[in-house]
Amino acid sequence: MDMGNGSMHHHGMMMYFHTEIGGDYVLFESWKPQTNKDMVLACFATVLFTIFYEAFKVLRTKILVKILENDSGNKYTNIYHMIQSLLNGVQYLISYCLMLIAMTYQIYLILAIVIGAIIGNFIFFPLSIESNTGSADFIGDPCCG
Repeated sequence: MDMGNGSMHHHGMMMYFHTEIGGDYVLFESWKPQTNKDMVLACFATVLFTIFYEAFKVLRTKILVKILENDSGNKYTNIYHMIQSLLNGVQYLISYCLMLIAMTYQIYLILAIVIGAIIGNFIFFPLSIESNTGSADFIGDPCCG
């Protein structure tokens, strides 16, 4: 945007893949990486958040097994069904937060999501298989895949 004095200032979100640091908010107004160190911390937090998301999916599959094992009485009063429903909402919240991080188009943050998904799946997917909830019953991302 031309400020009238010949200088150009960028205001707003860059709607293309980029590696510039200092122009993107990450989920909150107070979380705006301004330096390389800030970006490394934002990427580290994003990796951890994504690993947590993968662990959360396995937790939901384990609760699903409990629902299937305790198939007695009214399904709507089954405590495991209630917990599963609550966790479904939390999973939506987490996946939309990850989607919003990706929508910064900041390549470092997108790579952090991918790396976190790889690490999280590597660590936690075998646990879902151990509980007989292999890929057919594995609870995937309700938003993006």
